[in-house]
Amino acid sequence: MRRFVAAAACLSFLALTSESSAILGPSAAHHARGTENVFWFLHVSDVHIGSPLYGNHGKHANWLFDEAIGIVQPWFVVVTGDLVDAAKNKVPTAGQVQAEWDEYRSLYEGAVMTPSFYFDLPGNHDGYGDEGMGHYLANSLLGRTHNRLYTAWTVEIPAGQYLFFGFNSAGNGSGPFFEKPAFTTDEIEVFQQTVLNHDSARQVFALAHHPLSKPAKGKEVEDELKSLGGAYYLHGHDHDYEEYLAGGGTVVVNQVASLGAKDTNNVGVGVVDHDGFVYRATNTKSPWPFVVITAPMGVDLRNGGKKHPYAYNVCKDRNDNPVRALVFSLTPPKQVRVKIGNGAEVSMTPSVSSSNLWTANVDTSKLTTGVHDVMVTADVDGASADHKIRTRFIDGPCDPLPEDPPPVEQDAGVDAQPDGDAGDSDGGNSDADDGAAGASGDAQPDGAGAMGGSGGVEGGTSGAGGTNVAGQGGDADSGVTETQKSDDYAASGGGCSCTTVEQTPLSRTGNVWLMALMASVWWRWRRRG
Repeated sequence: MRRFVAAAACLSFLALTSESSAILGPSAAHHARGTENVFWFLHVSDVHIGSPLYGNHGKHANWLFDEAIGIVQPWFVVVTGDLVDAAKNKVPTAGQVQAEWDEYRSLYEGAVMTPSFYFDLPGNHDGYGDEGMGHYLANSLLGRTHNRLYTAWTVEIPAGQYLFFGFNSAGNGSGPFFEKPAFTTDEIEVFQQTVLNHDSARQVFALAHHPLSKPAKGKEVEDELKSLGGAYYLHGHDHDYEEYLAGGGTVVVNQVASLGAKDTNNVGVGVVDHDGFVYRATNTKSPWPFVVITAPMGVDLRNGGKKHPYAYNVCKDRNDNPVRALVFSLTPPKQVRVKIGNGAEVSMTPSVSSSNLWTANVDTSKLTTGVHDVMVTADVDGASADHKIRTRFIDGPCDPLPEDPPPVEQDAGVDAQPDGDAGDSDGGNSDADDGAAGASGDAQPDGAGAMGGSGGVEGGTSGAGGTNVAGQGGDADSGVTETQKSDDYAASGGGCSCTTVEQTPLSRTGNVWLMALMASVWWRWRRRG
């Protein structure tokens, strides 16, 4: 009997742990040297094209595509809903208006946005008066490309892979005037399966229109993120700019103000720097210069009052502690400098990998143990901008810091077209490999789930430093494809096309068989007894 109990316990353990995640999570954030494990993206929300209340919606959206993308040069752009206003007969939320969608579509098409670079998620305004959200599916880039309301993609850098999941929190649309926000069972199961298929990812980021507290099944999504050891969640909807905690303090949430309704704090930049995540917003009123300290991390949430749960300490007893900051401006900065505590200012220099990313090594050996201000200031065309954080410095002895590989200036690369066909985007092409194993372990035909081959715009090569898209549609299994950002963001919308692959709901086949085996062993034992 003891042997049976032991066997049953082992089988139970396997059943429970066969779907466990090896994702490191946000607690993996660390201080390090180098710039190759740093990437950033643009986040906007609540565009409200067609709104009779927000007169700058078209102006701000044009600015995003015409100027902001070209200056920031993000790895991707994500819009978390309320693409249009649904102002039927000039009454907000009364119902969908095709002219609003035509204007929105002309904006992203005119900017040559591609589905591997630009991710436009739905919001409640995109579903008013439209049960089933047919207008969104027919006019948004995500809907037109994949015929779904949610998506996923990955970013690959030398350190590894980062998974982004764009949820639909607007449910299936609603009647006029009253929203029905909800995460659907289908997308939650797809999220679970996507995480399982990418269990080697370093971190998971979730994005949607609403705060987690508002939609039906929001607690389920919050619990999923908490179960990963924590995560980051980005949203819009409230037209506010705020950083706060959810998931019992394990989920760090950032929301951005409305692009269409506001003039300030309405253009977010998210930065991953050696597993640390920093989020800061500029504005459409006076956007440049704009500074974001990416390393070290600050001990406080941006709004103050609460501590950042994933901020790391910095060993003070070094004469060359690295500091990194992004600086965005219309013309190159005349000077960028950093000051830590009461120490002297130190000049920063642009990195080889990106002229937007500035670095310096600072002698912090004379600091006292404790929290000190870290401030980076940029001088551009007679104007100055700065960013100040508080970082905790601790006594040594200091261990050697992890160090990135040498920086390499990246060429733009393009991979295969949707459905795995050989592509031809902006003069480049690449062939998909044979299908990679999907969620159930079966290889897919025609390149579905395959990695993109080499090649690309002007002969660029694929490699670390791009986005992978986990696509939607159909019944095949999950996979990823590799794409890479373009040098000319404003002109090409990232210059990438991608091989889309299918997402499937959570598969528990393996656990079912394990449980069946346990039942069989138990039955045989009972008969022998």
